Amino acid sequence: MKIPYSILSITEKALTKSMDVHTMERIVKSIIPNYNLHKIMGFSESIPIPNKDAAAQIVRDFSESRLFFKLVHALMEAQEYGIMGRRYPIAHLHEIVGEIINLGFIYDKNNRIFIENSKTRKTPNWGVLEEDKEYIVTLLRLDIAANTRLVRKYESPLITQTYNNLRSIVTAAVEQRNGRVWNWEGDGCIAAFILGNRNMSAVCSAIEIFHELFLFNYIESQLPEPVNIRVAIDTGYCTYKHSPEELKKTELVSKILELESRHTPLNSITITNSIYASLHAEIANKFTTTRSGNAVYYIYTIQWATP
Repeated sequence: MKIPYSILSITEKALTKSMDVHTMERIVKSIIPNYNLHKIMGFSESIPIPNKDAAAQIVRDFSESRLFFKLVHALMEAQEYGIMGRRYPIAHLHEIVGEIINLGFIYDKNNRIFIENSKTRKTPNWGVLEEDKEYIVTLLRLDIAANTRLVRKYESPLITQTYNNLRSIVTAAVEQRNGRVWNWEGDGCIAAFILGNRNMSAVCSAIEIFHELFLFNYIESQLPEPVNIRVAIDTGYCTYKHSPEELKKTELVSKILELESRHTPLNSITITNSIYASLHAEIANKFTTTRSGNAVYYIYTIQWATP
């Protein structure tokens, strides 16, 4: 998205008032290392560029939201932490951040990035993840057990209604913790978490899904038998892809699919040591330890009672 002119104008004033051209270039090169202001503006390296002209050019070059948010973040860093030991009070910074919030974004202090406010907009990349860029992500893989048998045994409208209800349960549990469902296929989905304590968020989402599914199976579902699921959770670096098909090819997605299919019992949540180590004690204590070769996993299991 393009940033409104009013915000760009305030940012231009902020740069002009707060620093010289050399400092502007240092900040911009922290985002785009090969950025050459003199070359872009057609100035010889020996000719100084007026502050206002430099600020105007930088703001024009950063007017697309993905780059603009990085520029504002860099200004916030310059004010809070400084550059080469010197802090720079940034004029109008509070106004700039306020206007970004009005656009439907919030500042995530843990990840130090602007992300979309889920109350006003929801996209798979939180409005900030870039194609082919690597991020630390926690993934939740959910599989509907015996999907093929259920689809063959029951009429299509009943299966569709049941699966739509399950999808609503999953989406609500994930999105209320600022997660995103990255893709949903007939037999399950993959959800992602990047904000805050993403591992706790993923595990709490999974536990909530099981509890809500238990109530659905025995109170609301029209299916003569309960829907059973498996959930696996892992974390690591993941190269973001807009295409769900391309996401499947990434290493972390491949790992989570294997964790679910090979190491997750029916109606259970399997997590890796990386997830387990970051859980609060009262949540971690619900998991039991299991081994597969040299690997250690932790499992939380629910048994549906027979009516």
